[in-house]
Amino acid sequence: MATLEYMRKAHEGDIYYFNTLRYTPQSLAQLPSLHPHKLGRRATQFLVLGYSLPALLDLNSGSALEYLKAFSGVLQEFETYQHLSAEGSGSGLSRGRVGQMFKSSMGLGTRSGKGRRSSAATDALSVSSTDTGMSGIQSTNSGSSALDAYSPIHITAHHDFHYLITPHLPFDPDFATTFSTLCDTLIDAYSNLLDLIAKPEDCAPGVSEAFAKTDKAVRKVLISSVQREFEDSTRTGVRGEVAGLGRLVLGGL
Repeated sequence: MATLEYMRKAHEGDIYYFNTLRYTPQSLAQLPSLHPHKLGRRATQFLVLGYSLPALLDLNSGSALEYLKAFSGVLQEFETYQHLSAEGSGSGLSRGRVGQMFKSSMGLGTRSGKGRRSSAATDALSVSSTDTGMSGIQSTNSGSSALDAYSPIHITAHHDFHYLITPHLPFDPDFATTFSTLCDTLIDAYSNLLDLIAKPEDCAPGVSEAFAKTDKAVRKVLISSVQREFEDSTRTGVRGEVAGLGRLVLGGL
């Protein structure tokens, strides 16, 4: 719970990461996973997990073992959901680039500074509207296919999830709010578990193994990747600070 709280504060900015390097909201934007073109997909994934947890855990709060099995189940399905989204986004992006190539060659417009996701949608609309007035060129739905393939909801439409809920989202949620809320939700989930095992007799056989499995899944799908990125960025930043300090000291000699 302390790690989740620290990760939440780190993403809010204005913090010295483990008393080493200061991260401001502006410097956070330099992290690879927090680049604007990646935030939409990450926010959608985190919202799906945060949306699925509360009701599921409330329904399985009869015993600690049932609670942990449901908790572990939704985390395993979320990991599958992440893999499906990653595979689909790669396919959608490559198709989007092909659509952009045809758009440029047919003189339908120039490249814009928008993200790849919006480019794929623009290509679909432009090609479809122009094809109706051009003879000898058949209309295709490659642009819409690229957009559909990029959508996590479309990717998982043919995959049955027992625990995970994948609602339709008309737009990408805000990443900062979504990540902060997800951390709070996970902290509440751990707190509810502590309430279920408040007494020694509540620790039925298998609870410790189930807890270890669930805790490992939380670290795998959320904490480890975030922590690794902050650590890599902090090492690079500290090396730069030390090198700058060395030049400053040696420059006066």
